[in-house]
This record gives sequence, structure tokens and C-alpha cells, in this order.
Amino acid sequence: MASSQRITRKAQRCATGGSSASASDGWLFHWRTSRQWHPIHNLTTCMAKGCILLLMVASLAPPALADDEPPKVAWTGKDLSGKALTVPDANKPTVIVFLMAGQERSERAATQLLEQVKPSDDVNVIGAVSGEAAEVKARSVLDKIPGWKYPMVADEGFEASGAMDVHVWPTTLVIDTQGHVVAHLAGLNDSYAGDLSAYIDFVLGKTDRQALEQALNNHNEVTDSGEQVAQRHLRVAERLLEKDRVREARLQLEAGLKLSPDDVSLQLMMTDVLLLSDEPAQALALLDKVKADGIAPWRIGTLRGRALVALGRFDEARPVVESAVKLNPHPAMAYYLSGRVHEAAGEWEQAAQSYRAAFEHSGEGKDLSSKERQGK
Repeated sequence: MASSQRITRKAQRCATGGSSASASDGWLFHWRTSRQWHPIHNLTTCMAKGCILLLMVASLAPPALADDEPPKVAWTGKDLSGKALTVPDANKPTVIVFLMAGQERSERAATQLLEQVKPSDDVNVIGAVSGEAAEVKARSVLDKIPGWKYPMVADEGFEASGAMDVHVWPTTLVIDTQGHVVAHLAGLNDSYAGDLSAYIDFVLGKTDRQALEQALNNHNEVTDSGEQVAQRHLRVAERLLEKDRVREARLQLEAGLKLSPDDVSLQLMMTDVLLLSDEPAQALALLDKVKADGIAPWRIGTLRGRALVALGRFDEARPVVESAVKLNPHPAMAYYLSGRVHEAAGEWEQAAQSYRAAFEHSGEGKDLSSKERQGK
């Protein structure tokens, strides 16, 4: 999610040496999560003596999007046959559905997708199954969907789902030729088929935005289920969090959870809000109730690691954080947590390495690295 998470590093010369140096002697490094600031003490001892550190602000999440600017995605991979796939495709839009083996909702979503893609629709259709043993599970999904003739991807390491911000299954995305996410349909509700058809017509230029919105509104009026209302609360909460309006986002999530208490997307976002509200014990309790089947392990691990670190339970956090770094397409927060764990244990060199990795995987860190490569 695009919450406001930032690193601020203040430049100071490391004037003293030795392991007893305080934070004021060197790198004043803070982690900001919404309105929370967490100082990292003793980081001077993590760095070489006499170092000079640069002033910079690094964003760990993409900036909040304007209301009319859809997010963009990019991914390359292969299907089960070894055929190379690229999203976006410059020649035609893409519809990609993320499925879970053995999940009846996924099978229904794939079947309804097949019904909505007309022979005349010039779109790419891709299926994907994520997680451990993805290839075996992807083939089992194919056995359950008669008539599927499109590429199927085994997303073993959650690379595709991570790149496309998928956290629940099934999820369907409609992506234009420039990589803009025109539609991100999480879950399966009563209006799924009609909404998907409307988005496909829109991305193909058969209808304009006004017609799209009218079609979506008509679907909502006819089939305004509790699950759909809960999803609207989720989308509003996400927008509010982008603007650091945590209390208002919490109210939206609470309303959504009353309608759909087992909705994983709502539960995970509420966990994040509880952490932002300095309620790690409550966040951990909620996280224990989440049915994690099909959820990327790094996503659950990062949230759990944040809660454990906030509670000072560093020994418990260590294996969780180490696991969260692996196969993580957005590992900046996990590396930061790793730094906190190493710092608490007095492992200064490892802490410095983790904090450095957190910056390098942040938005500004990547931009700086790109500029350096271009300047060579």
C-alpha cells in the first residue's frame, strides 16, 4: 500500500570512535511510519570511524497517486510451456487473473472470465497461480477449468503477484498497453462478470469513461451485496491512508469488517492501521486470525515482524524478519526490521548492512542507483 513511510538521514561527521558512541555522535537515522518516528540509536558504531553521511530523504513507498492517475505495473516471465510473457504488451491490453488451487471462488472467477472475453476482443488473457509448488497447483487448476486455452503462469516466488499488488485470491487485473491498471478486481462478488466486461470494453476503446462508470453504477444498484460494500470501504480506506488520515481509514475498515469479518484484505489493512496507531499487541492478535492460505509469506511476515519489533520481542522477530526478506519484491521495510533486530542484539555490522539495504530498496535509493549507473 502507498502509506507514507519515509527514512530521514541527517548528515553529521562521526566525531568519535568506539562502541560506546551515542546516536548524537553520528548518523541520526529515523524511520517514519505515518506520524510515528523511531530513532535508531548506536548506529554510529555500525559504521566505519570518521565516516561522513549524506543528507537525503528516501520514500519507501510510491507517492500517493492523483485521483485520475492509475498505477502502472511491469512484469516478465514464462508460462507452463516455457513461452515468454510480458506485461504490459504494447500491442494489446492484458487481462490477468490470479487463482488459487482448490478454491471454488477461483474456479468460478476463471469460468466467468472465459464467458466475458469475446472472440472479437483483442486482448491477452493470462492465468497465474502463486506460492509453493505453484507449477503442480497451476496444472491442477487447468484441470478444473474446461475451455481454458490461455497461458498459465506458475508464480512460485510471488514475483508476479507482488509486482501487481495482489494480496487476495482470486484477483483480476485489466491492464492497458502502457501498463496502467485499468481495473483491479479483488475477490469475487455478484457483479464480477458485468464489471469485467465493462472494463474490457473500456480498455479496448469500445466505450468511454462515462459509459464505464454508468455500467459499473448499474451493476452496483442491482447487486449491492455486503461484500461489495465492504470492498468499497476498503478502497476508501486505502485512499485515506495514502494521505496519512489513519483515524478516518480505521473507521472505514471497521465498517467493512462488520460486513465481511473474514475478508483478508480488510484484516491485513486493519493490521497495518493498528501498527500505525501504536497498537502492536492488537495488530498481532488480529494477524493470528488471518487465514494466510495463498497470501505471500513475506507480506504476513513483514506485518508480524513490525508488531514483534514494536513490542520489543526481538528474539521472536528475528526468524520472522529473516523469512520476510526472502522472495520479497518490496523488501525495504523487512530490511529495516532486520536492522532493528541486529541493533537490539548489538550486532552493529549486520545492522548497518540491513539499514543500508533498506535504503537501497527504497524508492529514492533505487532512483539514486539508476542515476549513478546512467552517469557512468
